[in-house]
Amino acid sequence: PYGETVFIIHEAGFDQDKNPILIAQQSFVTVAEQRGDQAAIVKGLLQGDKVVTSGAFKLKHGMRVRIDNSVLPANDQQPSVIDE
Repeated sequence: PYGETVFIIHEAGFDQDKNPILIAQQSFVTVAEQRGDQAAIVKGLLQGDKVVTSGAFKLKHGMRVRIDNSVLPANDQQPSVIDE
């Protein structure tokens, strides 16, 4: 829970309906540089890892999850505050 961490999604077998069981695994990472909504991770991830980008504050290590890509995260190198 201390330092820079991400949650990586891993398959842990299949349920009775043959759907994959997805588990969140907390992993420490090293961030080299940040620019806006982007971060360069130089240690702690492998190519192809599925990283949680939304709702991570609700997760715990080992928790079962489902992927819902209906809301995509922003990807802006120079984000600005929108005053509502």
